[in-house]
Amino acid sequence: MRTRGATCVTRQRRQWMMPWQRMETLGTIATIEHIIRKFRELIDTDSSIPPELRRALHDTLDEHLFEAKRRVLLRAH
Repeated sequence: MRTRGATCVTRQRRQWMMPWQRMETLGTIATIEHIIRKFRELIDTDSSIPPELRRALHDTLDEHLFEAKRRVLLRAH
């Protein structure tokens, strides 16, 4: 069961960014996702990349995407 103090803290966490900060953060994340998507397209369309390496590259991109989003959100906070 949440106490009143815990509810206030949760509400404050949801409201920690101003609208312009939220838009800037979302724009940055969208740009990062676009860049990663282009790398994925390059990996998938290059026939010289073996399937095993392709999987490893996609896994690496997943990790980088997650970390990049985390850094952007932490910086905005």
